[in-house]
Amino acid sequence: MDRMNFRKIFFEFVSISFAVFLGMMMNQWRDSYNNKQLAKQSLNNIMIEVSDNRELVSRLLAGHKRIVSEIDSALFLVENGAEDDAAEIEGNVEFSIVQSTAWETSKLTQAIAYMDMNLVAEIAGTYNYQEYYQSLVMTYVRDNILNSGMTKFLSGDGVEDLDELKRFKVFLSDITVLEEKLIRNYDDVLEAAGMSSVSDME
Repeated sequence: MDRMNFRKIFFEFVSISFAVFLGMMMNQWRDSYNNKQLAKQSLNNIMIEVSDNRELVSRLLAGHKRIVSEIDSALFLVENGAEDDAAEIEGNVEFSIVQSTAWETSKLTQAIAYMDMNLVAEIAGTYNYQEYYQSLVMTYVRDNILNSGMTKFLSGDGVEDLDELKRFKVFLSDITVLEEKLIRNYDDVLEAAGMSSVSDME
């Protein structure tokens, strides 16, 4: 093999190797870009969901505090000799489902693997607390309301058993504490997202 053929083969080998290397680098860059875009979109969806959940829980908290106050007033009247029908409680008690679709989707698509890990930990903690709050509400509603005279109260028809009303007041008081904590968690997540290195995903 003369020197010219050797140089030609060497040049072709280097060219092919460089082309393969360049192709691999382009694929890696494309994958990295797509992963960052997925993480960015997923994070945006989570922040929208957290903001919406915060608004919902804030509304529930205000309503539950109002009902607790009205129950206190009603119990005071009854315990001081007023007729039961004089102790009216206006309005219905509202419970709603808080959403976690965006968070669950980000886990299924593994988008969280490309987010800031400190932020992911903050988000995960908030959604875990949200699930805890919601499970307590659903369990109480199922076990203590749907199968009791409290269904009358929920529908605005009043309640005959004052003991049930007292128990419900205790439950609502406990729930408002959880709702206040959940709102603070939402605020922490929204603040952390604003301070996190989201620009690293752009």
